[in-house]
Amino acid sequence: MLDKDIREPLFDYLDARYGKVRVIEEKEIHRSRADVLAIVDGAIIGFEIKSDSDSYARLKTQVKDYDKFCDKCYVVVGESHSCGRAYSRVLGHHCCESGKCDR
Repeated sequence: MLDKDIREPLFDYLDARYGKVRVIEEKEIHRSRADVLAIVDGAIIGFEIKSDSDSYARLKTQVKDYDKFCDKCYVVVGESHSCGRAYSRVLGHHCCESGKCDR
């Protein structure tokens, strides 16, 4: 899956889960760039998208940077990444397959 194939299902998930959501894309946070920030009822949630062609080489740094700004952080992965992978205790994940994102 490409980044664009993950974003739209992610936005659909956010709308269904939270209702009214303000979304900011490609926001620079310290040394990283958050793919998606969702501002929901009293919280800022950061989403790092890992498409099928992405690696996890920068993920550790990205998570540290997101933690300085976000209340919660998630990595959203495409079909080629392991949806069962443990990212960290504070980092959740969403899997996007066949045009849908879920936990």
